[in-house]
Amino acid sequence: MTDERVAKLARINFVWEVNTWKERFEELKQFKEQNGNFLVPTEYNNKQLRPWISTQRSHYRFLQEGKPTQLTQPRIDLLNGIGFPWKTKEDWQTR
Repeated sequence: MTDERVAKLARINFVWEVNTWKERFEELKQFKEQNGNFLVPTEYNNKQLRPWISTQRSHYRFLQEGKPTQLTQPRIDLLNGIGFPWKTKEDWQTR
């Protein structure tokens, strides 16, 4: 990208970085520490956390099914390290 384009984007306050996986993980970890579980309510102030959790579970299932996924072993290890449940009660009844 040219310096001119960078300057134009800077003038309109372009956001160069978005929340990363690690930031979401830290939010989940904090939620667990505060609440003792991973049951993020639908009315929770962080509206991005519930969908992120669902995405992690979906990608874990993709991995087990041999499908392409962005979920890496180091990420799985981090989630396992905080006791993240890969399946919900509903999953156990349907899968």
